Amino acid sequence: MLLDLLKLLASQIEKEVSLNEISQHVLIDVKTVKRYIDLLVKSYVIFPLTPFSKNLRSEISGKNKYYFYDTGVRNGIINNFNRLDSRNDVGALLENCIIAERLKKTKIHENFYKFVLLENIHQGKIDLIKESQGRNTC
Repeated sequence: MLLDLLKLLASQIEKEVSLNEISQHVLIDVKTVKRYIDLLVKSYVIFPLTPFSKNLRSEISGKNKYYFYDTGVRNGIINNFNRLDSRNDVGALLENCIIAERLKKTKIHENFYKFVLLENIHQGKIDLIKESQGRNTC
């Protein structure tokens, strides 16, 4: 079940993840999915990004995106080590890599920022927002 969960998360980097859909696909309870994801986060395999909202309640209820600290682990889970010119997930890998490296850099320098996602309504693009002491920067 855990491997199936990881495969689903690996195939959905750069996409919002519905825990209910994962639960239905893997055939386990949503609470179990949440516990497994929590275990993967605490084990530094994956990390979530939450949608940005000034309303804390809607931020908590929003769908997260999950990224891998190591894209090599992600590629191993889906068994895809093809060259970049023959892959259909290059954009997702690049987004994962940039966000993961940015997160690692802030952890190394002991800067306690919160990273969130911001949807651009006009083009549907995702921007990474750094939130610190109530101020936001891109």
